Amino acid sequence: MKYFQTWQDFMRDPANKALKESKGIHACKQKFIQEQNRLQWNDPMIIQEAAQDAGVVNNANAAAGGSNDFITGHSTETSTFSWANPLTEGWTGSFGAGVNGNYIEFEGYNGATDFSRDHINSMKVMRCYMSTSSLATFTVPQHVDIVCTASVDGTAATVPTASIIEAWRDNINNMSSTSIQGGFTNTIAPNTLFTSSVSTNTITLTVTTNNKSAVKDISTNIASATGSVTTTAFGKDTFFSEQGAQIFNGDVGPYNALPRKQ
Repeated sequence: MKYFQTWQDFMRDPANKALKESKGIHACKQKFIQEQNRLQWNDPMIIQEAAQDAGVVNNANAAAGGSNDFITGHSTETSTFSWANPLTEGWTGSFGAGVNGNYIEFEGYNGATDFSRDHINSMKVMRCYMSTSSLATFTVPQHVDIVCTASVDGTAATVPTASIIEAWRDNINNMSSTSIQGGFTNTIAPNTLFTSSVSTNTITLTVTTNNKSAVKDISTNIASATGSVTTTAFGKDTFFSEQGAQIFNGDVGPYNALPRKQ
């Protein structure tokens, strides 16, 4: 008999029809069940799976770029940075050269399929510097992909926070992928990864990732008395596996070594 033959088809077979007429329908149905069980337990696909070593997942036939276990974005992240106005807290006298080392930093996902550990090929970092001059240059660390600057001039008591916040917002939303900021040449337009806005009182900068993904928390190198950081919506991921799916932070090990897909 065929593996997926129905009970009705099975009864129409002449030999089985004769069995039903001679010994009754129950005898015929018992034979059908026995044949189904025999074919199931001799199914070559089941035998192949049973012969594998424990814990082995056969991915030989997976399509290119595919995997049984992978991470994909579930939600975007929104972070805010609120400053004192004017910038009297955390500063002494006039702005000095030390201001050039102050920054806030965001991470965003570019939407690419990424098999690298920690997803270094698709997680991009944007650093926003505050500068005392539009001609200032910075020593940018290797992990940073995008630099935004905001130049200020004057003493801490006279520089309005709005001029800094709005400069960062405009750079994030409008800079080209080849813009030169603080001596650093960007290779990615920040608005492909982030969207930025300011509060109505122009003292809070809000940055939202464009692509769904868990990302590293916002980091800063600015005196805490000058401002505060808040993540109002945490980015999360969905981990898919043969056992099911779970929503959590996929930007941590060992999950950051699994393929990430948009």
